[in-house]
Amino acid sequence: MTLISQGYNTMIGALRTRDQAFLKGLQITIYYAFGSIPLQLGLGLLLAYVLHSRIKAKALFRTIFFLPYVTPAVAAAVVFGTVFSARATSPMNQLVQLFGGDVQRWLAEPRPFLNVVFGLNLEGFIAGPSMALVVVIILGI
Repeated sequence: MTLISQGYNTMIGALRTRDQAFLKGLQITIYYAFGSIPLQLGLGLLLAYVLHSRIKAKALFRTIFFLPYVTPAVAAAVVFGTVFSARATSPMNQLVQLFGGDVQRWLAEPRPFLNVVFGLNLEGFIAGPSMALVVVIILGI
């Protein structure tokens, strides 16, 4: 007996015995599928239409709408910039100094950041024959 047929038999058995937990789960699933999803899609389309039409303060509404999507990226960038600051008091510079190293200018360096942090030279690694081999494998040439 396969896993699919076993699950199907379990579902039919739960329907026959009127298992209350199964029926409640089925009720919630049907409500979500036919109630919540169309309502969310409809409201989303209406909001998109309103934001696309000619209304006053359209830029303000778009800003309010996109603010929750942009805020985490901006916050992460601020934290990243603070951690890898060129100041001697930045967390990464304090860690380097703890192990006897000199203050680094992390993001102020002209060389790529990965070279500074990991000591990697990715340009030579990526441009080598390994990239050509991967492209050939992916494209099935």
